[in-house]
Amino acid sequence: MVSISARLPTEHAKRAVRGKTGRFVAWGCAGGEFLRELRWGGWREVLVVNMGWPCWVGVVAEDLDVQRRFYRDVLGLAELAAGPGWVQFDFGESGVLELVQRSGEPQYDRVRYQVGYAVADIESARGHLVSRGVQPVTKIEGDAQAGGRWCYFRDAEGNIFEIKERREQRAQ
Repeated sequence: MVSISARLPTEHAKRAVRGKTGRFVAWGCAGGEFLRELRWGGWREVLVVNMGWPCWVGVVAEDLDVQRRFYRDVLGLAELAAGPGWVQFDFGESGVLELVQRSGEPQYDRVRYQVGYAVADIESARGHLVSRGVQPVTKIEGDAQAGGRWCYFRDAEGNIFEIKERREQRAQ
């Protein structure tokens, strides 16, 4: 997947856009936009998935209780929800911080930070990413009761990231 620095309009009509690296022809689809980019004398197709600012940051923890006390008692974050092996903290309009117990699942197999990007249509966005060669780690998980649906991928260097179609939650 190629990153395009210029933000494209969201209309779903075919149009020409001039970018820093050349000329683009773009058209919309559910979950993303396709670009044909003219560079170095040839055209290539690039998918741009409409992902917003990260809506979720995950911390895979070796000791969930220690991390929970740190984020709640030391940093003063308000807990949104918790369950076996996870706890979520409210970041207001910017999203959720979630602590997850390290496990044998590939998305939680070692201590690390991970980011999750909001998408409007997770099936379409996942399909487009997979069709462009992005390596999936999981199938789509979750439901409305879980606060939304999500799935994990590896980027070009093997880092885990998430896309999430989420239902709004706030601390009470």
